[in-house]
Amino acid sequence: MNSRESDFRAVRNLTLEDATNWMEWSGIALADVVNEDETPAAKLGGVGFLRAPKGPHSSFEFAYDEVLVVTRGRCTVASGTTEVTANAGELIYLPAGVP
Repeated sequence: MNSRESDFRAVRNLTLEDATNWMEWSGIALADVVNEDETPAAKLGGVGFLRAPKGPHSSFEFAYDEVLVVTRGRCTVASGTTEVTANAGELIYLPAGVP
């Protein structure tokens, strides 16, 4: 186990400063702070931060369960005929494979 992996074997507080590799598409930015590729000791797909200004849309489909925790503003997810909106302090759960 390398030192990065051992860092994630203890309880940690992760902040935006831990998010260093931001990816961007359609005006939406995402940075993982834990993911199974870089930290195999983690027993989840990934945990990260997302920044989205008002208005962008994405058609991303997750291959794993995803949870969106809204910390500011509002987030709406539409899939097929279902639309769910969460406000600050709420979350949206997306099962794997949901477009």
